[in-house]
Amino acid sequence: METQQRLEKATFAGGCFWCMASAFASLGGVAKVMAGYTGGTEKNPSHQAVTSGETGHLEAIQIWFNPDVISYGSLLAYFFHEIDPSDPGGSFLDRGSQYRSAIFYHSHSQKMLAEAAIERLNRSQICDNPVATRVIKAPIFYKAGPTHQDFHVKNEKRYRFYRAGSGRDLFIEKFWQNGNAAVLDHLFSDKQVIQYTQCHKKKQGQVDGIKSRGTRGVRTPFEESGQTHRQSQGHASQGN
Repeated sequence: METQQRLEKATFAGGCFWCMASAFASLGGVAKVMAGYTGGTEKNPSHQAVTSGETGHLEAIQIWFNPDVISYGSLLAYFFHEIDPSDPGGSFLDRGSQYRSAIFYHSHSQKMLAEAAIERLNRSQICDNPVATRVIKAPIFYKAGPTHQDFHVKNEKRYRFYRAGSGRDLFIEKFWQNGNAAVLDHLFSDKQVIQYTQCHKKKQGQVDGIKSRGTRGVRTPFEESGQTHRQSQGHASQGN
């Protein structure tokens, strides 16, 4: 069992914090994942205020991890493999500055690793546009209400439907699982590359038959019904 003295922190924003939390919660070496808000100026913001886009905060997750088991570089690679790093206006169907991607660093070494990873992605030209993910010194992190913690466990069916409709998994499958992920393999150890591959194979079988059909040029289930993602399964109705 990890002790508090051995744990370090990582903070990432990658759109819907329900989706981001689920991606890291089961990784070996990760002791805790917290959903919350950071990057803005309003103190103790409500979820409704953050999702309005008026606070400057981003939905984000904070991770406590044991660096003897999983490196920050590995977490960074996992993070990029969960997002579209070239999207400057949000994440998948969740649009607005509150859903942009960002890396909030807690040390100089975290900053250097993040900036180097972004430079490598840009040099590789695997993205249609330059990487839009920002690298920012970690400010105060505000924990979201209990409804949003471990949402993928507490409300599994609703979470799965939400995620399938967002287009996130289709993007991961088409963009990251076609060889592009190898651009960031240098961040992993050999053991963690295997863990990453197994993790994503498992995820592909977890959508319960609800197939997401697009992020770029393909209409998702929510778009076909005339609803926005947040209108159908939106965060704003989920309390603080």
